[in-house]
Amino acid sequence: MENDGLVLTLSKTDLKLLYEVVAEVSAVSQVTVVKPANTSLVMMGIKDSVQEVPFYLGEVLITQCAVSINEIYGYGFAMGDDPERAYCLAVIEAALQSEHPEIAMISEFIKRQAEVLRHEKILDYAAVSQTRVQFDSMQEA
Repeated sequence: MENDGLVLTLSKTDLKLLYEVVAEVSAVSQVTVVKPANTSLVMMGIKDSVQEVPFYLGEVLITQCAVSINEIYGYGFAMGDDPERAYCLAVIEAALQSEHPEIAMISEFIKRQAEVLRHEKILDYAAVSQTRVQFDSMQEA
């Protein structure tokens, strides 16, 4: 899975499920908090769809955290004030970077969550599609 898809999937995954993965990782290795979760502001940049130039929308509140597993660092970032999610994402990233013994379980978890989110998106699209209206214009003969 590409990195953008991974980040999106984990950012939308239920926090309880992330904690279960972190518990399994922590059970077999030492997780050290390098930088405790704290909030900060970052500039949110997007690309103008017409001129294709960078445009800064404004500041966004994020929570960031850094951990290490076997001297390999993992960084977690979450939108808003969400220290638990930032910590979980940091642990998962460190485990993936360090070739952790639980890497197969983590990869399978991410694939399952991506499929769950894809299914939810399909259901949302189907619900919205039912509300579409077709407008016809009257033309003079």
